[in-house]
Amino acid sequence: MAQKIRDCLNVAEFAPVDFTSPGWERELLQRALLTYEFGDVLQRLSERLLAPAPAGHRASLLVGPPASGKSFLLRLVHALAQSAGRPLEQAARRLQDLHAQLGSRRWHIVSIYGEQVSTSDVTLAPLDYLGRFIGYTLASPGSAAAGSNLTAADLLTACHALPEGEGVVVLMDGLDDLLRNRTPRTAGVVVEMLELLSQVSRQFPLCVYVSATDILLDSARGHRLSPAQVATLLASYTVEYIGENAIPALIGAHLLTKNARQRHAVTQVREQLQRKLPELRFDEQRLINLYPLHPMAWDIGSRLRRYLGGFSFPAFALKAAERIRNRPAESLFTVDEMFDVLEPLLRAAPPLAHAFENYDQAVEAVLPRISQGQRLHTRMLLKAILMHSLSGIPATVRDLTNGILFYDLYGQKPTYKLSAALLQQIRALARSVIMTGDDPETREYRFPLQPGEALTNLLDAQAAGLSDHDPRLNLALLASASQLFDDFPIGFAEGGDKLWGLRCTHLWHIIRQDVLGVVWEPAQAHRGSDHQMRVHFPRRVGLADFDLEAIRAEDLGAHWLPGALDTEDVWALKRLVCLSDPTLLGGVTPADELTQRLFEEVRQAGIALFRRKYLTEGRFVFRSGTVSDVPLPARPEPWQMWEWLLPLTSPVSPEGMPEAMSLDAALWIGHLVAPTRQRVEMCIPDDLDRALAELGAYYHTWRQRDLSRVVETLSQAPEEVMDIWEVIQVIRRFDRVASHVRHALMHKSITEEMEEVSLLFDSDLDALWRDRATMEAVYSYSQAQASCEAKLRYLNESFPTNNPVAERIRSTFKLRGAPPWQLFYPNNRKQVDLAFGAFQPVYAEFYVLLHAGATQSNVIEPLCTHLVSSPEWRNLEMLTQLSISRQDFLVDAINEISNLYQMVCTEPVEEILLTQPRCRCGFAPEEAGRLKLAEERALSLVRRGLEIHRDILRGQRDVIRDRLKRRRQQVPPEIIHTIAALVGNDEMPLLDDGTIAVLNEVLAE
Repeated sequence: MAQKIRDCLNVAEFAPVDFTSPGWERELLQRALLTYEFGDVLQRLSERLLAPAPAGHRASLLVGPPASGKSFLLRLVHALAQSAGRPLEQAARRLQDLHAQLGSRRWHIVSIYGEQVSTSDVTLAPLDYLGRFIGYTLASPGSAAAGSNLTAADLLTACHALPEGEGVVVLMDGLDDLLRNRTPRTAGVVVEMLELLSQVSRQFPLCVYVSATDILLDSARGHRLSPAQVATLLASYTVEYIGENAIPALIGAHLLTKNARQRHAVTQVREQLQRKLPELRFDEQRLINLYPLHPMAWDIGSRLRRYLGGFSFPAFALKAAERIRNRPAESLFTVDEMFDVLEPLLRAAPPLAHAFENYDQAVEAVLPRISQGQRLHTRMLLKAILMHSLSGIPATVRDLTNGILFYDLYGQKPTYKLSAALLQQIRALARSVIMTGDDPETREYRFPLQPGEALTNLLDAQAAGLSDHDPRLNLALLASASQLFDDFPIGFAEGGDKLWGLRCTHLWHIIRQDVLGVVWEPAQAHRGSDHQMRVHFPRRVGLADFDLEAIRAEDLGAHWLPGALDTEDVWALKRLVCLSDPTLLGGVTPADELTQRLFEEVRQAGIALFRRKYLTEGRFVFRSGTVSDVPLPARPEPWQMWEWLLPLTSPVSPEGMPEAMSLDAALWIGHLVAPTRQRVEMCIPDDLDRALAELGAYYHTWRQRDLSRVVETLSQAPEEVMDIWEVIQVIRRFDRVASHVRHALMHKSITEEMEEVSLLFDSDLDALWRDRATMEAVYSYSQAQASCEAKLRYLNESFPTNNPVAERIRSTFKLRGAPPWQLFYPNNRKQVDLAFGAFQPVYAEFYVLLHAGATQSNVIEPLCTHLVSSPEWRNLEMLTQLSISRQDFLVDAINEISNLYQMVCTEPVEEILLTQPRCRCGFAPEEAGRLKLAEERALSLVRRGLEIHRDILRGQRDVIRDRLKRRRQQVPPEIIHTIAALVGNDEMPLLDDGTIAVLNEVLAE
């Protein structure tokens, strides 16, 4: 096998074409290099310039994987059409033949490369008309474009304004990029435009060429086009496919050429590398074509083209080959070297600024804390992570190790475990590195390219793991309505481990929930099924519609049927579930502006989806058999849902809520009780409308004070606690009063309802005043309930301290372990407040002191630095390079260091301890000695590893001694003494690279 890279290939000369310079078309035809595959596809594309396809149109869709040469082919079609009817000089024979077949027709060009629409002749009105139509369509953000009312006849009329014998070529490069920010719903206008151009091409020499990746046309993977839209494109366009190896084959055929002997040498390089890295899977032909570049350099470089203007991978491959031509044959141009070459250009790209900021922070945080012997490999891994991130390629331990060819130079052993340990340490030290996945073999590492991408990627990964039929999706959709209507009965839970919870129980009763939906009724009274409504869960697009006959047969007053959910809607609900369910995403809560923005974006998507499916597309089915559209609310006011849906579950509905909010005024004008607290006779005020308004305010005010949580807590009290149950009766009596006030508003009459109110208070309206005082006490408790219960939990869940004052407070605290309903009594709440105020500062001082000694970076980092710079660690790294070594001990020791770094806590612990008895990192006082234990474990692993390696070498002591004697003239005496001490029973010597190199040579004899 050849010893140098230069012996394994022949390098040709190549100058890329500058597509921004005038006259690039002729230059491209003169310099273009073709393979048989490119030539055949170009032949079929150019045939549309001569005649329509068998389907009758002149529209072609060029499909292939990313970076397969689609743009190159469209540029060639552009250049051929531009040169039709003109002499062609100095072109490849295949291009000359194609040019000769085009005839004398003159072609005008409308091209879209990137986002700019260009025309070959700006003075031609028809050409400008066509370019503006395409530009307006692509610029339209919604589902309807500025020119979407145009028909094929309109475009045909404009095209016929061109002189006889002339035609138009439309080239659209990169349909994926044009649809990047669109969803299937908003991409429809672009698909309609492409279909319209195809229709015009049937009646006029209009040739349309569009390039797209195979991912875009796979609706399950692309998520930008629906199956129906893909079918429309395939029916309107002739598909031409180009394979993923087209560009590598071109490089191997024209630029980095090899003869038979050199191809055999490259095959031997492949076999040798695969022996060192068993999981390295090189396609033999691709490696031959790209050698001496690592094939991963092509996968990454081809995807970086969108960030680098004028970047040509063939020209880059030539420069890379010249750079390493004198290296050993198996020393390929790897991913980390690609980073070194392209770093200045990539740093200058504005979209990548955030990624490089994260990379620089990671380098600064990681390398100084890594042992000297592992810094080179760690830096290579960081470069590889960044390059994979920029190109959007997954980066697992296997991918990164293979991408930098990280193998053991001496031991001939795989280094995947060592790479995994180093990556784990990188993750522990650099918070900017995103790690997804629990399985160490499939876990991926990446740098975020945009602010907030870490959470977005985690959110999307979790959402992808949910089933399309997960029942939480339907509940999340219904809970979204609580963001639209304050009085919606189902909403997102604000605490605990549930996704959703019941709301406004004083307004609605949830009867049941099943696989079909949720059944509820108004809460004034249980009046039978006539007033019950089933809110159905939405079906999926493509499934059978609701069975209206079966629905009518149910014993319910009304059914609310939503519209169907498509794939895009299901994906939005999955993301909503992952953000709202506290059991997912590790309990992530909005802590910074970017996270809050993502939460708000996802929540707004849920609200929009509820509006569209339940309000715009929804239907009502009544027991009578009537089916009607959902009447949209006149105003999107809070608390309007009750007033809006009430007609469906009640014979009469109020006509709207007054704006007055004064409870005192409502009690006075309504003559329920006089301000002097004296008993008054019942009378009806002269100003009936004003009285109704004030009564409405009274009802509205207490309706907003949702006391359901108070009732739920107090209902846990035993029945012998009579005062608690009397309070509950007062709350329920007030609910009934509110019901009568609502009926007074509906009937525009007060007399009958006030008689009912009087009966509720046994004709003693002064009792209403006393009940009102009780209600104010209940409302005061409801305001303090959450805070007081939190303080009680804090006192009960805090850790025992070594402070006598704190423990005395804890031991004398009478409510310790008491049920929450006891906090209704003001004296008990005061006792909790006093105990908490005295206990919290003392406890926080105790906890913060222990927390700082076990989690602060100024304690952990010196400890880790001391470990990795110790002589024992250095010796273990040296011994791991031996051909007979075992990497397990070093890997385990590195993992212990990673665990130590993961113990670092940067949370504001003093602020957290104001409301919680422990830090978010989970530190407990009994873990105060964990640093010492981790240090002892790491040292134990290192010393055990040293002893095992010395035992292995002692077993070959005689062999090593004999071979060293034969080499004593070439080996320095100090190295011989060091090896003798190593294989003997003396104290462990300090090893260096020279000693290990000699020892490996001796063992290899």
